[in-house]
Amino acid sequence: MPEDDKNNKTDAPANGDKDLNRPDGGPADQAHPEQKHAEQEEKKTRQETSAAAPDATGDAGSEMPPEPGVGDTSKPVDPENTVDKDDDVSRQEKTTLEAIDKAGFPIVGVGASAGGLEALETFVSALPENSGIAFVAITHTHPDYKTRMPELLKRESKNPVLLLEDGMPLSPGTIYVPPSDRDPIVENGVIRLLERSSRPEMHLPIDRFLKSLAEDRGEAAGCVILSGTGSDGSEGLRRIKEHGGVAFAQSLHSARHAGMPASAVETGQVDFVLDPAEIPDQLIAYFRHPTM
Repeated sequence: MPEDDKNNKTDAPANGDKDLNRPDGGPADQAHPEQKHAEQEEKKTRQETSAAAPDATGDAGSEMPPEPGVGDTSKPVDPENTVDKDDDVSRQEKTTLEAIDKAGFPIVGVGASAGGLEALETFVSALPENSGIAFVAITHTHPDYKTRMPELLKRESKNPVLLLEDGMPLSPGTIYVPPSDRDPIVENGVIRLLERSSRPEMHLPIDRFLKSLAEDRGEAAGCVILSGTGSDGSEGLRRIKEHGGVAFAQSLHSARHAGMPASAVETGQVDFVLDPAEIPDQLIAYFRHPTM
């Protein structure tokens, strides 16, 4: 897994970063009220993490000893052990593939917030046709404004992009976006749209969806955490991993706002940290070969 490089984190939005939920497409510095709270939450999280961190000089010079046979020519690899390990991997992959097949086609929740449009567009543009995966893109939206996300993503996508409706069944090879005033969950492969919490500080739509997805799909569930402030998605990611699914996060150096992907990485549960353009191919490869 790539190293978590917080020094490359960029919290300030670049000029031209738009708020998708403003009718006039205004700049991000006039974004919806939830963003201000999310930025405050991220600042608090960074302060708490910094206060709890150990002295950086404590173990700076220590290194883990090499594993036998890895970078250590004095200890040759036992071919029999290698064969056994390959057999174990093969059995594990077969078991996981059987579980995925039993659960149905994979469903992946993609969470993004501030600065997330660029990352989502890049992700969608890199997603090939016939992936065999259904994607649900969840962002922090203002309930009073109709989301423009479907029309924006359609411009970049090779796959259909649909606005979710209550009771809508999901299909592979399709990207779904919820309406601004509802939170999606999934039950038996069918979308349910729930009322949002009346308290903005309790509105965590990415966590809410991923938790339901983990219960519904198990090892056929995945999540991708893209640019955004705050920590929404991290708890849902933990649930995805508890049920055997796969977790991706955007590389911090490529995120306009690294709060959400950094929080995801700090859980220690993320399987892949990649630039948005690299994630689709790795996702598809994973669900074809889950132990890679």
